[in-house]
Amino acid sequence: RLHYEPSLRLHGIPTPMATQTKSAARPSDQPVRTVVINGARCEVRAATLADVVTELEHEPAAVATALDGAFVARARRAEVAIKDGAEIEIVAPRQGG
Repeated sequence: RLHYEPSLRLHGIPTPMATQTKSAARPSDQPVRTVVINGARCEVRAATLADVVTELEHEPAAVATALDGAFVARARRAEVAIKDGAEIEIVAPRQGG
């Protein structure tokens, strides 16, 4: 069976708190936004959902995303702007039972 779990809760995946200290992954020209990712409050400099996936060091093709409860296809992530208070879900497939 194939299960989906929030990828920030899997081993080896950066958590929002760990990402906050990685300044190299964050473009300094973007303002900081406070968002909720997989239930955890964090700050990102991402302007779009695609930028969030990149900033958190996920492989874009390996995750599914939702913004404020609505699924966002990978092809549309670069068009979807992130605002303060956004609720983002990032999930990765996982085998097991």
